[in-house]
Amino acid sequence: MIEGIIYTLCSAASFGLNGVATRRALVKIAASLGLYVTVLAGVPLFFIAALATGQLFGADRIRPEGYWLLAGAGVVHFLFGRYCNYRAVAAIGANRTTPIQALNSVYSVVIAVIFLGEAVTWQTALGIACVMVGPALIGAGSATKRAPKPAQSPSLGAAAARPEAPPVKLAEGYLFGILSAVLYGTSPILISAGLKGSGGLGILGGLVSYAAASAVLLAYLPFNSSRGELRTLDRNGASWFALASLTVFSAQFFRYLALGVAPVTLVVPLSQTRPLFTVVFSLMFNRHLESFAPPVLVGIAMSIAGALIIGSGG
Repeated sequence: MIEGIIYTLCSAASFGLNGVATRRALVKIAASLGLYVTVLAGVPLFFIAALATGQLFGADRIRPEGYWLLAGAGVVHFLFGRYCNYRAVAAIGANRTTPIQALNSVYSVVIAVIFLGEAVTWQTALGIACVMVGPALIGAGSATKRAPKPAQSPSLGAAAARPEAPPVKLAEGYLFGILSAVLYGTSPILISAGLKGSGGLGILGGLVSYAAASAVLLAYLPFNSSRGELRTLDRNGASWFALASLTVFSAQFFRYLALGVAPVTLVVPLSQTRPLFTVVFSLMFNRHLESFAPPVLVGIAMSIAGALIIGSGG
């Protein structure tokens, strides 16, 4: 169990840094193009990891139906979920988006009540209330003036000039943030079911999911009107997306490891500590792009508390 907790916290920290890198990249590059960069880069990274750990040679330990579940998780999470996440981050920033995605805990409870006949305890109801209040406070904080821009901001490379903060698109950010929460809330169930009985082959499972998502992306490429832009990506934006690719690989690497050795009921709630890491890394790198208004920070705290309450009451 301790092993699963450590993996989950490492995943949450990596997701926090990934949100910051993604926010910077999306100032220059469209969400759909960023999807190609980060998803396609994940295949060789997971292949190397699966080869180095020897999990690549244990492919027969995953059931045939497990491969379908893992492939489905890849399409749901890495394509649709990640695209919605990118749209949300581009519209309202990483600080505001991550607490909205804590709604996936509420989604999981609703699914359990409807399809599994589980009852909602007072503790779970309290957690749901906290999670719901978080995004509402974020909306209130959006009208608050941004923090003053610092004289200097950390950059990725000498060519990384500080970009101007894009306008906040609250409705778009909420819509895609909620959609990403639903999709991200579905994938752990598929992953856990797909890895059942495999003996913890989480890295191999990640490779299968990334390969499935990449196959769909490549099949769609001839019909993508923006495919020509892939050859002329903004260099600064591409550098940040390269960092986003590495950090999201690290996040998924530890997430699949955690889901291979720990139950979903532990991994999903504990992963909601991600907003804490997002705020810390945003202060370091994206202070001029993000909102640190008190309502936003309180909303983040409420969302984390609610998700942890829901998890402990499950």
